[in-house]
Amino acid sequence: MGAVRVAFYCPLASTAEPQASGDRTQALSVIAALRDQGHEVEIISEYKAKLFWRRAARWRLPAALWAARRRSRGFRPEAWLTFVSQPDAPDVMGPWLTAGRGVRYVIYKSPYRGRTYSDLRRREGNLRQTMVALPGWALHRVALRRADSVVVNKASDFKGYQQDPVVSPKLGLLWPAVPLGQFRPDEAQRARVRQELGVPADAAVLLSVGRLWDKRGRKAISLKFLIDATEELIGRGRRVRLVIVGDGASRPEIEEHAAKLGPAVTFTGPVDYGDLPAWYNAADVFAYPGLQEFIGLVYLEAQACGVPVVAFANGGIPAIVKDGETGFLVPPMDQPAFVQRLDQLVRDGQLRRRLGGAGRAHVQEHHDLETWGKTLAGLLE
Repeated sequence: MGAVRVAFYCPLASTAEPQASGDRTQALSVIAALRDQGHEVEIISEYKAKLFWRRAARWRLPAALWAARRRSRGFRPEAWLTFVSQPDAPDVMGPWLTAGRGVRYVIYKSPYRGRTYSDLRRREGNLRQTMVALPGWALHRVALRRADSVVVNKASDFKGYQQDPVVSPKLGLLWPAVPLGQFRPDEAQRARVRQELGVPADAAVLLSVGRLWDKRGRKAISLKFLIDATEELIGRGRRVRLVIVGDGASRPEIEEHAAKLGPAVTFTGPVDYGDLPAWYNAADVFAYPGLQEFIGLVYLEAQACGVPVVAFANGGIPAIVKDGETGFLVPPMDQPAFVQRLDQLVRDGQLRRRLGGAGRAHVQEHHDLETWGKTLAGLLE
């Protein structure tokens, strides 16, 4: 397979944003994976289309389209890759800048939100909200119709689109992936970070990684739940340290809730993506519960570093964490079950090593970014 010139666009997040987010991290990983395969990738636009028709950003769209058109013509792409197109952040570039130019147009990661106006009306609940959401929904449907290939990363999305006659003939499934060369077990990193934290050798580190905010408040609920679980473990006499990596608008209320743990909790604040493997390696258990989490890369990153997971059996988590094999999954908000599984891993180092090793093997087999990049590159030909 020869090198391909790929135009790249992410409607949901700008790759130039200084603040880390899961979507930005994944977008950069996609670009890196394609470049590692020898392909030339050009970011055509940084225009954020999230609810643009409801914000002042709508007035910037014509200029952004014109600039993207000029950049695209200068780059002369052979393929166009849009990373994430969805009704509230539709692809406003690809359908128009690839039309009639012989450029293969691929959408990767498009959550299924129904296919008809009736589906939209049911999801929004009332006519007013439906009318507010309609522009984004319509633009997203245009993108799906014009795309040569639509690739999703969740089984539930794949199942939904199989019922969509517009998308099903060009539908593919490609699970998310992480760079295994970066996220791997490293005893030196483990020793260094634990020493910096002042964690005794016989204490277990419980780790959470992620942004400390979301509009529905689920991340704050998840972390408060984890803090309460940690308090119960300490009450049982377990020597544990809870480390919460990340930052966001909910941090003050989460810190206030965590005050009862005293020195048994550490908030690191924002951490560069390149430094994350060291924090995973310092951990004994990755314990972010993930209330209604879709598919969080953090669970794959933890497993790639050989760290067992304890989380909720909801959302997309069961697709990437194997209950009883690479970690433990419990019913959402079931604190006794969650604490029991944490306690089991805190007390049993041999079990941690067994599940952690299985997690690393699982990611190597199913979620290796190098293999993922080859598969995606094949779709762009």
